Formats: sequence, C-alpha cells, structure tokens
Amino acid sequence: MSTFQTNLQRLAVVSFLFASSAVIAAPAADSVDAKATKTTVSVQKTLNINTADEAAFEALKGIGDSKAKAIIAYRKANGNFKSVDDLTNVQGISDKLLAKIRDELTVG
Repeated sequence: MSTFQTNLQRLAVVSFLFASSAVIAAPAADSVDAKATKTTVSVQKTLNINTADEAAFEALKGIGDSKAKAIIAYRKANGNFKSVDDLTNVQGISDKLLAKIRDELTVG
C-alpha cells in the first residue's frame, strides 16, 4: 500500500470520527512506526442526556421509543439533569437499566 493510500485511509477515518463527534487518542507523530500498515483507533462516545434527542436515546441498549419520549418529557418539565443518576426519576428507568448504560452517558 502506498503512503498516499495509507494517508487517505487515515484521513477518511479521522473525517468519520470528527463527523460523529468521537474523541480519539493518537500517538505522538515521532512515535509512529513508518512501516505500520494498520491503524487501530479506540473510540469512546458518551451521550449528553441534557441535549440528546429521541433518536439518540433510542440508540442506547434498553431504551426504546416510550422511554426516550419519557426522558425528554421529564427534561422539558423539570429542566436539565444535574447528574446521570437523576434518570432514575424518569418512569421506566430503573437502577438496573441505568447501571447497564451509565458509562455511555454524561450531563455535559
């Protein structure tokens, strides 16, 4: 694979990650092996429960249409969540469900 093709692939990955608001950690330029042909990228995304829309909530495991609507309705009625734990105040969001998705959530 040519250097041009390798750089083009890396640019495509970075463009995709930027477009999906992902955070990536990359090694310093002087520590990259010039002969490397594979790039591994670790992506960790979190959902801001104070700004997420219905579709974003539905993408979470265990959150369907009715729970997503309930979260948004609660947020509209009570204001922004102060902590991720406040989600348990929403009908249908149990401690058990929150424990499963907690690492994917943030309040900002």
